[in-house]
Amino acid sequence: MALQDGLDDRAEQKLKSRLPAATVARGPRTVVQVVLADSRELYSLIDFFREEGLLVDGICQQEPDLEQAFLKLVRGEDLC
Repeated sequence: MALQDGLDDRAEQKLKSRLPAATVARGPRTVVQVVLADSRELYSLIDFFREEGLLVDGICQQEPDLEQAFLKLVRGEDLC
């Protein structure tokens, strides 16, 4: 997710305490990348942005590569 106004250090630490897998990349745009274990974590992430008054500028979903898809199939996991 790209954030419109960035993310300060306090909010980043709060985010990482809520979703430890989250990474933040700062540049021309602040991008938050996180692998979600299930759909409830998506709601938690959106609630966090709302609580902090942060505006989401864009959302991208990364599709698994062929190796990741194969491993998920072998393990009987959902591909999404």
